[in-house]
Amino acid sequence: MNLSLGRITKNKYLMSAIIVGIILICFVLTMAISKADGTAGITYRAHVAYNGWMNWTSDGTMAGTTGESRRMEAIKIKLTGDMAGDVIYQTYVRDMGWQGEVKNSETSGVEGQSKQIEAIKIRLEGDVKSKYNVLYRVHVKNKGWLDWVSNGAMAGSDTEGLRIEAIEIKLEEIPQSDTPSQYENNRGKVTTLTDDEFAMFVAIIYCESGGESYEGKLGVANVILNRLYGGTYGDSLRDVIYAKGQFSPAGDGKLDRKISEYKNGKFTEKAHKECIEAAKEAMAGHNNIGSRKNFMTPSAFKRCVGSASDKLVIGNHVFFTW
Repeated sequence: MNLSLGRITKNKYLMSAIIVGIILICFVLTMAISKADGTAGITYRAHVAYNGWMNWTSDGTMAGTTGESRRMEAIKIKLTGDMAGDVIYQTYVRDMGWQGEVKNSETSGVEGQSKQIEAIKIRLEGDVKSKYNVLYRVHVKNKGWLDWVSNGAMAGSDTEGLRIEAIEIKLEEIPQSDTPSQYENNRGKVTTLTDDEFAMFVAIIYCESGGESYEGKLGVANVILNRLYGGTYGDSLRDVIYAKGQFSPAGDGKLDRKISEYKNGKFTEKAHKECIEAAKEAMAGHNNIGSRKNFMTPSAFKRCVGSASDKLVIGNHVFFTW
């Protein structure tokens, strides 16, 4: 009799342990799902000459000053909400160059050395990256507010020596679609590409800017889409890319070879992946060059064009309107 009671007691303890374990597993899974499916915002503060650290601001409102000729010297950025992930950022500082990446409220830039921030890059990591794009723009000496850029692209300039005076940062939810090749864009249209067209798009971006920064790749992608939307070079992506005398890789066979490599799963290097991401991001409407429809190397630009009021230099390319 005592033996039976002992066995019953042990079985009860075992069953209780199993139930507790199941509850804990369900709790952990629920938390993981809520983190992945949650919401996020972004908040930030600027350290400004003569003002020091200014108050935290968030979600597209201005940090810094305009009209006071005061340089931004440092910045802190952090995410809000219940979604897992990090915001990663780095700044280009006068006389010091690009600083290492920091994240989540850490300081980028320098205090107490009277050195201005001239450029900044911001990106997301973790679950938040799958749901949001991070967009940002800066107010620069002599130029005012520059165009919005996104997801690690450079805002400002690391070659012109112009101080950043203010910044606005916001998160934008990535449009979800049952059709992977269809994205809403900020030009008020919807771009739909077949698999063959998308392969062509990625391949020409690589041919023209494979060695450039991600921002340079995004710029080339937007030149192509600007031409497509403008209708000047044809009514289809193929017409635009294979237009006579426009993209040399389309005429010398290089583009066709890269299209074949992409379709055969050989676009696996970092530069390849950046071209794929730039294609998707440009289709989603994230435009870092405005309405410009042309690009050249600086030497070719100087020789063939000379000057343009809307000239934008990104890496080894000058973007402009002819």
